[in-house]
Amino acid sequence: MPPFARVAFVRLCLLLACSTGLHVAGAIVYVSQAGDGTTGDSWETALPNISDALDQVGAGEKIYVAEGTYAISEPMAVPTDVEILGGFSGSAKGSSGENDPGMYPTILDGEDIAGSAFVCNNVLDVLIDGFTFTGFVGSGDGYGKGGAIRCEADADVQIRDCFFTRNDIDGYGGGVNVINAFALIEDCVFLNNSAQEGGGVKVHSGSLLMRHCIFNSNDAGLIGGGFSGYDSDTRTRDCLFIDNDGPYGGGIECHEGTRAEFENCLFAKNRASVQGGGLTFTFQDGVAVINCTIADNETDGNGGGIFLHDSTGEIINSIFSKNNAHAIFENSTTVDPSVENCLFHANPDGAYFDEGSTSIATASGPGGMNSVLAEAEGNIDGDPLFANPKVDDYHLTTGSPAIDAASKDDAPNHDIDGDSRPIKPSKAGSKFDIGFDEYNPGALLVVDAPGDGDKLKIGKEYKILWHSDGYTGSSVRLELVRGGEVVRAIGDKTPNDGFAKWTVPNDVPARKGYSVRITNVNDPIFSDESEGGFKIVNP
Repeated sequence: MPPFARVAFVRLCLLLACSTGLHVAGAIVYVSQAGDGTTGDSWETALPNISDALDQVGAGEKIYVAEGTYAISEPMAVPTDVEILGGFSGSAKGSSGENDPGMYPTILDGEDIAGSAFVCNNVLDVLIDGFTFTGFVGSGDGYGKGGAIRCEADADVQIRDCFFTRNDIDGYGGGVNVINAFALIEDCVFLNNSAQEGGGVKVHSGSLLMRHCIFNSNDAGLIGGGFSGYDSDTRTRDCLFIDNDGPYGGGIECHEGTRAEFENCLFAKNRASVQGGGLTFTFQDGVAVINCTIADNETDGNGGGIFLHDSTGEIINSIFSKNNAHAIFENSTTVDPSVENCLFHANPDGAYFDEGSTSIATASGPGGMNSVLAEAEGNIDGDPLFANPKVDDYHLTTGSPAIDAASKDDAPNHDIDGDSRPIKPSKAGSKFDIGFDEYNPGALLVVDAPGDGDKLKIGKEYKILWHSDGYTGSSVRLELVRGGEVVRAIGDKTPNDGFAKWTVPNDVPARKGYSVRITNVNDPIFSDESEGGFKIVNP
C-alpha cells in the first residue's frame, strides 16, 4: 500500500472507530489462559488462543501473549503488518509492551503432532518475539516443508528473542524454514532441533540475516547441522555454532548462493561424517569468513575446519585450532579463495589442502601457505591461548599471538561480546585481534582530563584526572605525549587516587596535539591516553 493510501486508511479507521467501536490501528489484542475470553482488549478479557487473536487482529496491531504453555494443533497463518509477542506476566503491567520471555516463558507446543506454529506467506512487516517453540514436526510441501516457523512467498519477517528446542522436522529447517522470502533472525537460540537440511535454520532461494544467535546440538540428516543455505544471500554475524552434527557441514553448509558471510562467529566441536566439520561451501559465490574462531571441529572425510568446492571468496582474520583433516580443504583447480591474516594451531593433518592435491602443514615458513599459495598472505602459526575450551570458552588470554595481529581494513568494529575493535588504542593495543574475540584485559585505566580542546598555559598548575575500571594497583605512571612519543615524564610512581597536580614546565614547546598517557607500573598493557589532543600555549 503506498504511504498516502496507508495514511488515508488509518484516518478512515479512526473515524469509524468513534462511531462503531472497531479496533483502531495500533491496538493490542491480549491472549491469556486466565482471561475471560470475551473481547481480547485487556488482560482481564484476554482470548484463550493465539489463533483467535490472529482472526481478530488488524494491520498495524499487536498480539500480547501471557506466560504459559499453549498446545498448537495446526499451523497458524500470520497476516501482514502484525507483531506477535510472548513473554508477558498476564497482568496489567504487561500492557506497557515490555515483554520478558526469560521471566515469563510463553511456550508453543506442537506436541509432536502439529507441523508448524506460524506460517508467514507473502506477508510484510511481521515480528515474532519472545516465544519458545517445541514439539513441531514440519508442514508444507517440497522445500517448503518444515520449520516451527515457515516464511515463504516473498514474506518479510523478523524473528527475535525466541527459543527453538526439540523440533524434529522431516524436511527443512527444524526451527525456521525460509523459502523465497526474507527473514531477520536475532537473539534466538536453537537447541536440539533436527531436519534433513538445516537442523536449526534453512533458507532456500531467499535472503537471511542472522545476528546474536546460538546454535547448539542441532542435527541434520543430510546437510548443515546448525544451518543450511541454498541459492541464497545469507549474512551471519555474532553467532555461536557449537556441537552440531551433519554429514555435509556439521556447523553450517551453503551451496550455489550469491553470498555467504560469517563475521564474529564461533564454530567449535561440530562434526561431519562426510566433509566440512565446521563449515562447507559448494559452488558458492561470495564466501566471507571474517574474524571467526574455528576450533575443535572434526570430520570423517576432508576439511575439519572448512571444506570448499568450487567456491569463491575470502577467509580473513580467523583462528583455526585443532581441526582434523586439514583446517581448510580446498577442492578445486579453478577457484582459489584468499586466506589472509589468519592464525593456525595444532591442526593435526595440516593447515591447508590445496586444489585437492597438495597438503600444506603450516601457515608461515618456507613451505607454509604464505610462500606456497599466491592467494595467502599474513598468516601466522601459534597457540591462540584460549581461556577454557573444555567449557566452550574460546576467548583470548594474555600473550595470545592473535592479539594485535589482524588486518584492520577488514575487521568489524566490534567483537562477539560487543567490545569495540580495538578495545581502545593504547589500552589493550592499538591494533585489531584475530578471531571472534577482541582481547579485553578487564581492568583498564582511563584518562578523563585534560582532553580534546583544552588549553594549558606554560607555568600554570593543572589537575590530571583519571579513573580505573577494575585496576586496584597503588601506583601509575604519567607521561606527556605528542605524536605517540613521550615528551616528558610527569610522574613515574604517582598514587592511583584519580588525580595529580601538574605544572606545565617552562621548556615544553607551545604546540597542539599533546595528550597525557597513564600506565599501570606493573603491567604496561593497562594504559590509556587522553582523547583528542590538547594545546600547550604561552602564558
